[in-house]
Amino acid sequence: MSLTHVDPHVIPHQVEDPLRIRGFKRPTANMAADGGPATSALEEALKPFQERASEAEIRIAKLEALLYNKDGPSGGSEATSSAVKDLQSKLDVVTAECLTEKEKEVKDIYRMAKIRERKTRDVNQVKCIKDEANQLLVKSEEIKNRWKEYFNKLFNGGNESATIELDEPFDDNNRGFVRRIQEYEVKEALKRMKVGKAMGPDGIPIEVWRCLGDIAIVWLTKLFNTIFRANRMPDEWRRSTLVPIFKNKGDVQSCTNYRGIKLMSHTMKLWERVIEHRLRKMTSVTQNQFGFMPGRSTMEAIFLLRQLMERFREQKKDLHMVFIDLEKAYDKVPRSVMWWALEKHKVATKYINLIKDMYTNVVTSVRTSDGDTDDFPINIGLHQGSALSPYLFALVIDEVTRDIQGVLPWCMLFADDVVLIEESRSGVSQKLELWRQTLEAKGFRLSRSKTEYMKCDFSAMGYEDGDVSLDGQVVPKKDTFRYLGSMLQKEGDIDEDVSHRIKAGWLKWRQAAGVLCDHRVPRKLKGKFYRTAIRPAMLYGAECWPTKRRHVQQLSVAEMRMLRWICGHTRRDRVRNDDIRERVGVAPIEEKLMQHRLRWFGHIQRRPEEAPVHIGIIRRPENVKRGRGRPTLTWTESVKRDLKEWNIDKELAADRKGWKCAIHVPEP
Repeated sequence: MSLTHVDPHVIPHQVEDPLRIRGFKRPTANMAADGGPATSALEEALKPFQERASEAEIRIAKLEALLYNKDGPSGGSEATSSAVKDLQSKLDVVTAECLTEKEKEVKDIYRMAKIRERKTRDVNQVKCIKDEANQLLVKSEEIKNRWKEYFNKLFNGGNESATIELDEPFDDNNRGFVRRIQEYEVKEALKRMKVGKAMGPDGIPIEVWRCLGDIAIVWLTKLFNTIFRANRMPDEWRRSTLVPIFKNKGDVQSCTNYRGIKLMSHTMKLWERVIEHRLRKMTSVTQNQFGFMPGRSTMEAIFLLRQLMERFREQKKDLHMVFIDLEKAYDKVPRSVMWWALEKHKVATKYINLIKDMYTNVVTSVRTSDGDTDDFPINIGLHQGSALSPYLFALVIDEVTRDIQGVLPWCMLFADDVVLIEESRSGVSQKLELWRQTLEAKGFRLSRSKTEYMKCDFSAMGYEDGDVSLDGQVVPKKDTFRYLGSMLQKEGDIDEDVSHRIKAGWLKWRQAAGVLCDHRVPRKLKGKFYRTAIRPAMLYGAECWPTKRRHVQQLSVAEMRMLRWICGHTRRDRVRNDDIRERVGVAPIEEKLMQHRLRWFGHIQRRPEEAPVHIGIIRRPENVKRGRGRPTLTWTESVKRDLKEWNIDKELAADRKGWKCAIHVPEP
């Protein structure tokens, strides 16, 4: 246990002896009451500790020892109460200093890792690019014009000019009283804003408003109410800067392999947060949408899909899945469809007008290696990098597809990632065609090359029953598909996902190798970096895994290889795994894997009955007749095995805090 994990406000004799918690023998000699130099007995007890502790930690240990002697089993008289209070206040101050010091160390190592990784990275954006005819451009003006031409065509061409079918004309039936912006709304929105982000053209970061405190809240509330009454935001907010970010795939000199991220005014983003919070209160989307919805996550969608595959594999029934990809979904949302969707969701006309104002007369410029281009207008699509755009897109796609979604889990959406599932090829083919017609009628377009089909052949009939087509074109058929970061196999196994996660862990490792292989960085700090940056990449999606022994072995081997490199050892040095883990402070990954799975199990148990994770189709049917041979391991059986191994009663899952303590795996 870390020194800073002991609450200094808890009376020491009511908890375990703080020094004994850390493995030190408590001295019995008297010590100075003012927190000054300790006796030789205390110095002797702290000797092994001083070798690896910071100055602040040693001061905490001494003050706790003094406090324990004053107020512990041998103390506690009224004569010493004043001294105890003085020592307690000193302990509070030193503990706060120690916490600040530790936080600074952790921030520094992340910053250092990012800087060193950036130095080893291939160029993110080259100076010379190619035009539409694939000819290399070298002159500055030609390069800037090419970037401007590409993004101008992307943001202003195509969908808006198409004929879009809207079933109802606009009307004013959503007019009504809307109250002005309150200070607490601005305060909550400011709390949710992230810091350390690139500034927009106005050059005002969100940190400015945070530093000003209540003064900023009052001033911003007045500003937002002025905008609220006038339905018009400042013209400075209408301008943004577009930064092309390389997608790390394809030709680095081709504009099509770059994603444009807008740098917008932070104050405008704060205004969007306030409006978004109100929109979420007055609207709702179907349970099929998992993206950017409170209480829903990628893990829930992955879990539902894996459980559905398990159930059909047990019953030896086939599953047919189509994974839909929308071309430039955010950039191609027609504005008229956006206003129509808000009307259909019964959004007050006041808010629709405010959102319309955010998209009126907006211009942007592209930041290139040769400087910024001239401004050009944007007439279609949502703002990339906007705080409001994710929820606006969810509302639009929800309204467009509301009548064709069907029930969970046969159709699931995560923003623009859509998976359609049926028990037959013809069924999923018909559903895909219906989705194509519905989406393209509203100005969207399905990608013919990136939409993919996967058949889970659980019935083992051994025959191929045809292809799935999209508008007359055959959809590519895959044996595996990466869904929300998790690898799905047509056999329903997790072998590919485990291998993919190990590769993801090594990718993170290589990015941070400049820090993790630096002998000047303390091992414990390296261990902290591993626990927060590398291990989560290796265990993403592990909550849904029914792991076998070989899967755990693969993860454990990869982890120990990383930890040995952190310590500067190889297997030839013959250092025990437990010793390596002790030096870096990292618990075994197999135990953390079980903790992840049980944490998710507890989360499911506490979810309400109407939650998607409790739908009937994924519940295991009673008296299912299985085939010959050993049954395939399921997630439920893995959970039962974990509970038995750790001797935990599953009824404890109803108590969130108790469950968290029961499944907690401490770091050494």
